Amino acid sequence: GADVDAQDNWKETPLHLAMYSNRNDVSGFLIEHSADINCKSKDGETPLHRSIEHKNTEATKILITRHACIHSKDNFGDTPLHLACLNNNSKVARLLIDLKANVNEQNNDGTTPLHLAVLNGKYKIVVKLAENGADLSLKYRESNPPLHIACLKHYPGVALLLIDLKADVNEQNNDGATPLHLAVLENEIEIVEKLVENGADLSLLNKDHKTALDLAADQKNRKEISEYLAQKNERERRRSRSSRRRIRRRRMRNYSINYIPLRMEHHNW
Repeated sequence: GADVDAQDNWKETPLHLAMYSNRNDVSGFLIEHSADINCKSKDGETPLHRSIEHKNTEATKILITRHACIHSKDNFGDTPLHLACLNNNSKVARLLIDLKANVNEQNNDGTTPLHLAVLNGKYKIVVKLAENGADLSLKYRESNPPLHIACLKHYPGVALLLIDLKADVNEQNNDGATPLHLAVLENEIEIVEKLVENGADLSLLNKDHKTALDLAADQKNRKEISEYLAQKNERERRRSRSSRRRIRRRRMRNYSINYIPLRMEHHNW
């Protein structure tokens, strides 16, 4: 009989090709006749990679049921979970996470499934990844953590979620930019307010030696953000001055309580 695992010049088997055309009758037949479900093509993709790329959820579920390897990496270092997040396939992403796919696996350029979910603004996938231990601090292409990405991509819902999940609001990327710098540049007032409410440092400088308030003042159509940050900045300065005064008073009080009586005793002696 015919070899069900015969490979073409791209090392693709009939099962790989069935995934392209969404021919689930063919893929089912091949699997029933013991086709290798983990065979890799020239680019390192298994039939599971292909079924996810082509959003063939039915075939994906069949492959997983038949114990297709959910941790297999292609030549780019992408796992099936990476591809599910890249292709906005929430059902498959949730299924893979439930099956304990590594949520912090990094591909060849350091991208995690969380980076891809945030890049696509997929709130529910972000929640699922975070609930299962996704690292909020890993940087996308060695620069931007997930919160920075959400600010840059105009996804306030995802950004607010990441802040609530305790992502570092003062993390600086390779340009020295914090999430606050980026939210100001992208005119995302809701994110700006949430960051400030959760401890964003207004004094941090980017590589151009500018604070978020400086950026707001430099940009057109940032009046609302500029006024908000200026108000918060002034309030912070007052609080700082008040705190310094309290510290000075405390020191003077300690001095008068402890040091002056000692001097008097010494003098009397």
